Amino acid sequence: YRSIHLNCVHGSSFLKYLPAMAVALGLSGSVAFAANPATDTASNYAGPGWSTTPANLGTGFGAWNIVVQNNTAPPYVGTYLDSGSGVVSGGNSWGSYANSGGPPYGQENFIRPFTGGALSSGQTFSISLASDGVGNGNSGPPSSAQGFSLETTPGGGGIGAAELTLEYVGTQANDNMVFEDNSGITNTTVSIGFSGLHTGITASVTEGLGGAYTIVVTPFGGGPTLFTYTGTTTGPITQADYFNENTTGNGYFNNLSIVSVPEPSTIALVGIGFFGALAMRRRKA
Repeated sequence: YRSIHLNCVHGSSFLKYLPAMAVALGLSGSVAFAANPATDTASNYAGPGWSTTPANLGTGFGAWNIVVQNNTAPPYVGTYLDSGSGVVSGGNSWGSYANSGGPPYGQENFIRPFTGGALSSGQTFSISLASDGVGNGNSGPPSSAQGFSLETTPGGGGIGAAELTLEYVGTQANDNMVFEDNSGITNTTVSIGFSGLHTGITASVTEGLGGAYTIVVTPFGGGPTLFTYTGTTTGPITQADYFNENTTGNGYFNNLSIVSVPEPSTIALVGIGFFGALAMRRRKA
């Protein structure tokens, strides 16, 4: 394989063929190395602490907007840094509780906007989730739920319009999570029961061309795929929203990230550009 190693294209000779590579790559704004990656993890907050007004740490995400509703009676609604859940990494995960007496019942939403703009083709958003108990609320509406949504940003901030939602709903008859698509489709047969959520899961949503998306859910730390679904967004995904609503146990989340990867077409163009330049050099030799 030495004959095709980059070192065989020496210094100035390689530079002469950069224009050919550029042509082959079609270098323009349409070449989709998706930009604006983002990351944040609960371990970042061990020093400065954690509250309903936390510091904005990590990179690529906007400031936290933690919306607390109906915090009217013990045991109230709140947040803390956890060290024992199924999604701990680096010593911590974000903890939440929303089980105050009602009605009205307690609820909180943890919202992070994407500062680099909407999730774009070739980008994957990921979040890890766990729970100590959802229960069935107070035997009636509102239901108990823990999960997350990816949303379009509303005017003035706050909770947006959900493009997709993965949650465990405590008032349902079956022991499984629920997935809701913006088209109105509700999948109530997600093969993740409470024990799976308690142990910890990671959900990854990849944006494709034309608003297409795919969600893949795996056990936290890796393992066989537990759930996958493909749909199409109706608007730009510009923020993530983890929520805990009227539950009997604490909820946890961790490891927010947006990872950018080159699209397959771009990888192919890179290969064409390299081997095209190499072929031109050989013809000149």
